[in-house]
Amino acid sequence: MKRKTVFLDQGEFMGGAEHFLLDFLEQLSSTEIRRLQPVVYGGVCDLYQAKLPESVSRVDFILPAVKGSKISKFFALFKLVLTAKKLKKSLKVQGVTQLFTNTPRAHLVALLLKKVWGWDGRWVVMMHDFTLKPDVLLKPIGRQADIIIANSMPTRTWLRLHVETKYHDKLRLIENGVPTSDKVAPVQTLKNLVNLGRIDRRKGQKLYAEVANLLKESHPDLDFTIIGDPVENDAATQSYAVEVKAFSKNKCLENLSFKPGVTNPLETINNYDALVFTPTEPETFGRVVIEALSKGKLVLAFAQTGPKEILEHYERWLIKNKDLKPLAPNLQLVETNNALHLAEQIAYFADNPDLIKTYTQHAAEFVAENYNLAETKKRLAAILLV
Repeated sequence: MKRKTVFLDQGEFMGGAEHFLLDFLEQLSSTEIRRLQPVVYGGVCDLYQAKLPESVSRVDFILPAVKGSKISKFFALFKLVLTAKKLKKSLKVQGVTQLFTNTPRAHLVALLLKKVWGWDGRWVVMMHDFTLKPDVLLKPIGRQADIIIANSMPTRTWLRLHVETKYHDKLRLIENGVPTSDKVAPVQTLKNLVNLGRIDRRKGQKLYAEVANLLKESHPDLDFTIIGDPVENDAATQSYAVEVKAFSKNKCLENLSFKPGVTNPLETINNYDALVFTPTEPETFGRVVIEALSKGKLVLAFAQTGPKEILEHYERWLIKNKDLKPLAPNLQLVETNNALHLAEQIAYFADNPDLIKTYTQHAAEFVAENYNLAETKKRLAAILLV
């Protein structure tokens, strides 16, 4: 069955949700492209547009921000209602029968499209974060959406708690997947570390910089890199980026460098020995963790929801499938928001390189078995092509 499908995704930066959707679109066959007739509404950032496949068309479509004071939010809601009306008109002109939303603001516009303007097309929601207010938005989304996809087990648990029981049959689980390869050389030493993601206080780059400061004298051979950008129109992320760089300058951190965001995290991660993931709040998944594991890299992460479940899953898999002794405590998981503990763990691996192989030699195999992009694409395509 053909379903002309709009993927509503503002794409103001390249986060996990954006990479997930772009990877999915890139994997579609010519037959699936013909059947889905995919169009991205949004995708305003240059990195997003650079990765968008040529077979997928794009329409400029701005989703107003919902931030600031109560008065600002009130006017923003009014703008979103008008945006939903504009969207309905565009979908009608283009003959769109299916809408896929990937981010909170897109979910909100789609909800208004259905509830206020009465659009009768098929709506598929994919949840990648916990920022929606459950009682205010998740319940009506549960009523209006046709399918609600969770990107992880924690996300599915969260949805089951807040979506009315009678709509639980709409819930599906499709975890993130990444391309895999048999030609992976597992890391066995530790020198170059990277923190990759949107520059945002919730991503904890300042704590990572503090680690570089703590280790600059005891481990001068370690090099730390932060890769990412703040959101162009988000003053909070812009000021946080200034704060992190000011800390580095004030502490004279010659062991810490900064680089802009990239279109292909996998290729970038491959240039480093370890990924350090420092979310200060719960994540639904933590895609960058499986990206690094797929390249045989050492991963250390704060024990927040998301990365915690992935790395605990990895530990259980190692014990069950590779006959390893229980690795307690899991040295890849670090006390949340604790720069000192993170520094101690990094130093421990640097001082004990023989231990690194325990965590890296089977990492790519684990990802191929549990988080394969081909399977992710297959499952999402099956939902969209019904």
